Amino acid sequence: MALSDTLAALRKQKGLSQTQVAAFLSENGAPLTQKGVSKWERGDTTPSAAQFLLLCELYQVRDVLSVFLDQPNEEATLNASGQSRLREYLHMLLANEEFCEPRALPLYDMNTAYKAADLTHRAAAALLPASQAPQDAAFALRVRGESMSPLFEDGQIVYLQACASLCAGDFGAFFLNGALHCKLYMAAAGTELVSVNEKFPPIRVQPHDDFRILGKVIR
Repeated sequence: MALSDTLAALRKQKGLSQTQVAAFLSENGAPLTQKGVSKWERGDTTPSAAQFLLLCELYQVRDVLSVFLDQPNEEATLNASGQSRLREYLHMLLANEEFCEPRALPLYDMNTAYKAADLTHRAAAALLPASQAPQDAAFALRVRGESMSPLFEDGQIVYLQACASLCAGDFGAFFLNGALHCKLYMAAAGTELVSVNEKFPPIRVQPHDDFRILGKVIR
């Protein structure tokens, strides 16, 4: 099956419209219109690598070779008990650094001014060995100042999961008018970034601000 037909079939299986797919991509850093999705499904254009990965996430595609290249999925030949054992073994291997490829996380510093375009977790950041990081951490942030004391101290590195939205009460990293912040996210009567240290007043995000949620603190 052609890539265009597979993309269309996956979308329909999930009961999503082309507009909903475009909205998901746009919310996750890969802006696209409904017309762009339509062009993919007609075969006029193809997704970029970043867009393709987001589509796999949205459509819950785990076995890319089987779904898109019709290559056999050996895991599918196992029964439920075998697949459970396989997942257990995989988790055991992933938890042991001896069997994993070394990886490095982007490390951002709150003292550094970044452009919005830099905040892709790939550019303008130092690299941090990720051996001690949570498995689902996408990047790290070095906290500066005393606003988050005693929870996060000056110079402490926190690990974050990349996301474009948070629930009230979550700790997250934020881009606001050229500066990075690590704060408590509140959204009861408008978006506020709240410090743990009561000496620092909340920051009210205004409609005209250049504001972006970068991720959720997970450790």
